[in-house]
Amino acid sequence: MIQNEVMNMFKIGDFAKLNKVSIKALHHYDELGLLPPMKIDEQTGYRYYAASQIPRLHRIMAFKAFDFSLQEIAQISGEDTSAVAMVTILQQKKAELQAELASRQEKLNRLTHLIHHLQKEEDVHMLQYDVVIKKEEAKMVMSIREHVADYTNQGLLWNELISHLSSHRAKISSPIAIYYDASNEECGPNIEVAVPVHETIPETNRIACRELESVNELACVIHKGDTDTLTNAYTALQLWMEQNDYTLAGPVREVHHEGYLTTADTSQHVTEIQIPVKKER
Repeated sequence: MIQNEVMNMFKIGDFAKLNKVSIKALHHYDELGLLPPMKIDEQTGYRYYAASQIPRLHRIMAFKAFDFSLQEIAQISGEDTSAVAMVTILQQKKAELQAELASRQEKLNRLTHLIHHLQKEEDVHMLQYDVVIKKEEAKMVMSIREHVADYTNQGLLWNELISHLSSHRAKISSPIAIYYDASNEECGPNIEVAVPVHETIPETNRIACRELESVNELACVIHKGDTDTLTNAYTALQLWMEQNDYTLAGPVREVHHEGYLTTADTSQHVTEIQIPVKKER
């Protein structure tokens, strides 16, 4: 009887070969209930598949190509899964892929930028930068200070602060990023973003008005260009400190004299790095 039923079916090996899938994969699909054989010979254990199962196999393979897990495919392919539910799941996967693409594109852009600078064989020695020692007077600022997951996440703090100041028509110039002790790695970098103010601006539960302390000795350099090459300026400053017997004496400051608030052309951005220092005795 079984012989007649499987006469026009394919043994698992033939089905696998014709559809460019491994026998192991077909066994796995069967275990998950994704694609069980149409018939199994109880005497021999041979597994048989029908041509009518090919569209389902192709759908499984297509979903796998879009990085769906087999568990997700089982959910999508379930008999009780409506077309609306399936579209929702596919749209979620589309959003995930778009986010991943954007992240990879950003990394690709940064890598291209790095290659460009390496090909130019940029010299990062301190001769590129004029290091000056200066005093910075105290000033009133509106600021947010918070632990963030990563240094690049400070953009969220800037957006919140600038939005608040803009809503009160405050003049925004030379924003300052302040980097505090990073010894507590579990909490992430401790960053304050601040904007000098000359008039009274309402505070919020997150945005405070405070006096930014004066500093008697700041080792400073001016960096022109985007932040991808800002490490060159930091390298120059640290070389200068080492050669002139200075040590770090407080939180590092970055003053953005020209940035995204004034121009989208990153080659025109001007950042002043200010490192509080003291002379080694």
